[in-house]
Amino acid sequence: MPGRLTTEQIIFIRQIIEKAIKFHHKAFIVYINFKVALDSVDLDYLEQLYGSAKQATRRWWVRPVLRKRETDGAFSKLVQDLEKEDPQWYFEYLRMTPTKFKELLAIVKSKIEKKHTNWRRPISAATRLALTIRHLATGESKRSLSYQYLIGRSTVTLIVAETTEAIWTSMKSQCLKPPTQSTFQTIADKFMRRWDFPNCIGAIDGKYIRLRCPENSGSTYFCHKRFFSVVLMAVVDADYKFQFVDVGAEGSAGDSSIFARSSFGCAILNGTIETPEPKPIPNGTILPHVFVADEAFPLKMNIMRPFPGGLSVADRQKRVYNYRLSRARLVVENAFGILAARWRIFNSPINCKLETVDSIVKACCCLHNFVMSENSQYCPINFVDAQSGNREIIPGAWRTMVSDNWLQRQQRQGANNFAVTPMTIRTKFLEYFNSGQGALPWQEEYLFG
Repeated sequence: MPGRLTTEQIIFIRQIIEKAIKFHHKAFIVYINFKVALDSVDLDYLEQLYGSAKQATRRWWVRPVLRKRETDGAFSKLVQDLEKEDPQWYFEYLRMTPTKFKELLAIVKSKIEKKHTNWRRPISAATRLALTIRHLATGESKRSLSYQYLIGRSTVTLIVAETTEAIWTSMKSQCLKPPTQSTFQTIADKFMRRWDFPNCIGAIDGKYIRLRCPENSGSTYFCHKRFFSVVLMAVVDADYKFQFVDVGAEGSAGDSSIFARSSFGCAILNGTIETPEPKPIPNGTILPHVFVADEAFPLKMNIMRPFPGGLSVADRQKRVYNYRLSRARLVVENAFGILAARWRIFNSPINCKLETVDSIVKACCCLHNFVMSENSQYCPINFVDAQSGNREIIPGAWRTMVSDNWLQRQQRQGANNFAVTPMTIRTKFLEYFNSGQGALPWQEEYLFG
């Protein structure tokens, strides 16, 4: 009933405004003031609108059950009980021992701890870290974690983003420290001892990390495997640990650009990475130190890749070379497999903002190296591919724990227009693998019967 307001109507509007203030409905107050300023208001509509607004209002500033976090939340009860009573389940729950968790907490605490206020106690740094680790270890939804840890869903999202970034920034210098020439030499010795490949200082590969379609991205992140993704590019040492990682390239990015755009890719391709000087392999031939890769990568002075497929029976030496290279490459395939088996967030599309996806992937790579260094539970003997007595490769347990999509490799990275020098180096490795000094006693029988 529009018209000039009576005293009774003004009193009614004041009561409505007081209630709106109580429930923090600023927009509703603005609407009332606007209508009053026009000296016209429909009181029936106003009352109806207020009723709807009141129903939509938060019932609590903090949901009562969330106030029980410090006594009934998963970290306060379950995690503490597991630490005291069941170390095995504790490891399965957080993918690390209590000792490693406390060590990790000491490293990241300063970056994730919040200040106390007069209004409420902050969520502890330990709870924030445990929640994040659990999310990475299982891929469990934020809604589910919200119920378990008695933390609001939006807060869970914020905690995961902040904590994964803190893990990466705090640990990258420790867990992904650029190798020195001495470190590279140690890696080369291990590749020779374990995989019979001389002068090898790492294995390169790339994996698609599936994610939900990013907002306003179109087909930018839609890869040729027909899902949305970013690319994890990595170099792995002989101990299944990451030496270099690069994350964030769009899944649709073409061929050589992904590897060439990565920081370590540039260093490898430009020859600016500090590798040991060329040295003699066991047959006396002096060769440079190299990374091994599959057919997706270009053949370079310091990157060895297989000969192209379709080799005939007559190409026995090339087949031997490809076999020996594939054995050395098993380390990177297994490193990715361990990563996905232990951090199961990779087994389904990650539902986060792109910047958080990058932080999650980098944090998981750091955590992989961090736990791998000292804990045999993380990667027991049967967890990785092994060689049987008759030289057959026995699949590691991780292969039964990851989805087929995780095994999708990158597409081809370069052309076949090789320079003479890289081809010559590959030929020298081929000659060594087929020589009396370099041939394995069983390789001919294994490959050709």
